[in-house]
Amino acid sequence: MADESNRLKKIRKAKLTAFTRKHRSLQSLLSDDSISSEKLMEAMAELRDTYKTLESAHEEYSCSVDEEELDAEGDYLADSFNHMELDDIAVSKRAKMLEGVEKYVEAKARLEQGIFSFGTPSRIISDLSSANEISLTDMRSEIEKIEVSFNKIKDDIIHLDSSIDHADLLGRYQSKVVDEYEKCS
Repeated sequence: MADESNRLKKIRKAKLTAFTRKHRSLQSLLSDDSISSEKLMEAMAELRDTYKTLESAHEEYSCSVDEEELDAEGDYLADSFNHMELDDIAVSKRAKMLEGVEKYVEAKARLEQGIFSFGTPSRIISDLSSANEISLTDMRSEIEKIEVSFNKIKDDIIHLDSSIDHADLLGRYQSKVVDEYEKCS
C-alpha cells in the first residue's frame, strides 16, 4: 500500500508541476500587450483542464492514505485553486478590455476611412475651379470654410475617447457632417 501511495504522490506532484507551468505561462501572456483575447482564453481553458487533472490525482492519492497523513499535508489544492481563480479574473478583465479596444479601433478606422475618402476640401474646390464652376474669390472663401469644418470633424473623430461606448458613432458622425455642411452653405 505504501508503494502505491508513493506512486500516486509522485503522479500528483507531476500534475502540480504541470499546473504551475501553465499558471506561469498564463502570467507571461497576461503581461504581453500584443496577445489577443482568444489566446488568453485558450490559455485559461488549458489551466482549468490542468487543474482538473491535478484535482483527480489528488483524489486518487487521498484514497490511498489514511486521514492522519492527509491532515498533516493541509489543504494541498488551496493555493492552486486560488491561483486559478485570480488568473480567471485577470483574463476576464483583460479580454473585456481588449474587446473594447478592438471595437474602438475598428470604428475609428472606419470613420477615418470615411473622412479621408471624401478627399481634402482643397482638392474638391480645385476640381470645381478647373471646371470653371467657381470663381477664384468664391473658391478661397469656400476653401477656408470647408477646411475648417473638415478639420473640426476629423479631429473629433481621431481623438475619440476609447473608454466610451461608440456604438452610435456612425450616426453621430453623419449628423455632424450634415451640420457642418449646412454651416458652410
